[in-house]
Amino acid sequence: MISPSLPGFSALKLPFYSHQTPSIMLTSLCVLVLSLVLYLPLWTLVYFPHTPLPPRLLKFIRYHSRPLFYLTGAISFLGFIFTLSIGIGYKLWFLSFMIDFETFYKFGVYRTGSSELVWNATIGRGFDAVWAATVCAAMTVVGINISLHNGLDERVEWPKDLKEPNTFGGY
Repeated sequence: MISPSLPGFSALKLPFYSHQTPSIMLTSLCVLVLSLVLYLPLWTLVYFPHTPLPPRLLKFIRYHSRPLFYLTGAISFLGFIFTLSIGIGYKLWFLSFMIDFETFYKFGVYRTGSSELVWNATIGRGFDAVWAATVCAAMTVVGINISLHNGLDERVEWPKDLKEPNTFGGY
């Protein structure tokens, strides 16, 4: 018995532990943190081109900025897909348990001769955090596309004060 107001057999419809959910949540978190770590040096060099970074890292970022932007966007998209799939899957999984649990509970309460339902099964607010993470991951992908469209990769490669004038007198 979980509670005196809950018939014992209705507890059979409570959800059991999901083995894949923690690993998917942890993977999506790690992927999103990795995309942030990849994006920070790019962003830093766009807005602060003289930031003291190690020379090898600086040279690598300057010569490979476009592929690094693409890689960051792809990793963010992967995190978005993981977070979206686990958010939808987990919520649907709990909704199916909630409907079955309420049915078992009502049947058990009426079978015991009572007509008072004390419990009301609901899905908690924890899914709001999953949806917020999903939106942030999606906005990261959109933000990186906007960055590439506006030429931020070129600002990483050649900051304004490092450009050399061409033969026509311009830059």
